Amino acid sequence: MDEKKALEMYSQGFSCSQTVLSAFADEIGMDYDTCLKAASAFGGGAGRKELCGCVTGALIALGLKYGFFSPGDEDGHANMDSVREEFLSRFEKEFGAIRCGDLLRGDLLPEDERRRLGSEGVLLRLCPGFIAGTCHILEDMLED
Repeated sequence: MDEKKALEMYSQGFSCSQTVLSAFADEIGMDYDTCLKAASAFGGGAGRKELCGCVTGALIALGLKYGFFSPGDEDGHANMDSVREEFLSRFEKEFGAIRCGDLLRGDLLPEDERRRLGSEGVLLRLCPGFIAGTCHILEDMLED
């Protein structure tokens, strides 16, 4: 995992979901560019202020590491449920929410609100902390 690279990527304009997933490309056995493409639709709570892109990127990584693919794999399903819940609980405990809009304390949908958050530096002030924190949680969980 390369947290520094993830934060640099964010400052260059990649989304939070892209930076988190691609930071773990080697650990999850996925090509770096494929990570960027796979996570590209999820930044800004999938553009709708819903589930934080950091969370989405992390859940994709956890699914690739611990997910199941066989119908009727009850143990795999239960394990993934457990892994997902652990991550969500840890993220929410650290940051207080899992929704992008709640984390940023604003509504990302209206263009004027996005501009305001950008001009006030909210995204550059808050999102790098979410990215770094997500990377730490994910690193811990992928090492288990």
